[in-house]
Amino acid sequence: MASQAWKDHAYPLQLITIELQGTRHSDRAAMLAQLKEVVARIESGDTQGESSDDDFGYRFALSSPAESVFDQPASQR
Repeated sequence: MASQAWKDHAYPLQLITIELQGTRHSDRAAMLAQLKEVVARIESGDTQGESSDDDFGYRFALSSPAESVFDQPASQR
């Protein structure tokens, strides 16, 4: 759990949730192309969106304030 001093410094948190979906035949390059499309949309000002053809696509959303997605205060992986 974050200390009150850290919350005062860092909050409100901002969160970008991105879900990418591909078929078992999707290669890494195709998946990364979707991620790059999401990045371009966020850079252009979109705060949410999706694009799909049933089994291949993405959706994303920006939110603030958000709760931390991490269980521990800090990690080095």
